[in-house]
Amino acid sequence: MAIVKCVLYRKSTEEIINFNYMVNDEYMPPSGLDPDLAVYPYYYPHPEPDFDARLFVLQVNQTIKEDPHPDYQNVGQYEITYSEVKRDHEEMKIEVQNAMTAANQSIYNGYNMGEVVIKTAYVLDKKINSEVLVTWENEILSLNKEIAAKIQNNLDICKQKMADIDLGKPVNIDEGWITE
Repeated sequence: MAIVKCVLYRKSTEEIINFNYMVNDEYMPPSGLDPDLAVYPYYYPHPEPDFDARLFVLQVNQTIKEDPHPDYQNVGQYEITYSEVKRDHEEMKIEVQNAMTAANQSIYNGYNMGEVVIKTAYVLDKKINSEVLVTWENEILSLNKEIAAKIQNNLDICKQKMADIDLGKPVNIDEGWITE
């Protein structure tokens, strides 16, 4: 004996009046039910798909079918299926930009960027005034060039992903970013 989750359907108005109607499976269909009512056990022919919610929205499709339920041959079924619907291009582009921002933040990992920026401004001022740079100052400039090049590469990757979105090509948001 098991309790089965069903919908309770009013035939005359063609509406579901209870989405959480519980029935003992030994009494399917339940006896003594008003003739204007019908019981449809939930049926999930396929599991919920694994999908990237940044690119797709999961649409839940619910249909009352008179086809016999696979487990309860004397009643129909309340079939639940899923469809992946592509988000609009602008929403997907925002997600790509967010992924680029996250990748760029991981490039900074381990650096106090406020400190790096202040030191860089100091070093550039010395360089503009033709002062001789010491080792740590040259290292700051090298670090900035390295970070800037990685950020520019990520921007180029971002632009390509956005162009692919505009062309309707599939895009893997997480793939290809420079993170170290």
